[in-house]
Amino acid sequence: MRRKIRTTNQESDQKQADTAALFNDFNKEFRGRIDSLIKSVFIICGGILSITIGAFLAKDSPQLSIASIGSIQTSWIALSASIIGSLLTMFLLIIAQAQTSEQMKKRIESKNTRLTVHKNPLWLRVLIWSVGIISFILCIFGLAVIAYAAGQLITIKP
Repeated sequence: MRRKIRTTNQESDQKQADTAALFNDFNKEFRGRIDSLIKSVFIICGGILSITIGAFLAKDSPQLSIASIGSIQTSWIALSASIIGSLLTMFLLIIAQAQTSEQMKKRIESKNTRLTVHKNPLWLRVLIWSVGIISFILCIFGLAVIAYAAGQLITIKP
């Protein structure tokens, strides 16, 4: 009877370990997707900013209407804010990771081997998601506005 109880506990421990491994794999993949999305925002925003700033501030830049200038300026502000927000999101993710690492360190030092999920404070999670979503929306908005401004430059010549 005692042997059967030990086997059941070992099976339970193995199931917990397997579940923890799946959870860790999921988190690694999820974090990889977040990193990839943030890098895409950097590339898109940085690329558009460098191309349009170079094109519109050059000596031979196209003649711009007041509406076009306003659209371009709005786009530059949105794209720049998106880059800043993305940097802030990455920084907050690093803070969250450091906090989780500290929680894990304390568990190891206390020799507590029970499996648990470490959570960051709700305010930090909400802040990370909010800043990240706003940064993504600003990127899309800036892209749309610069496309609109470019469309304003097209004139039909008879």
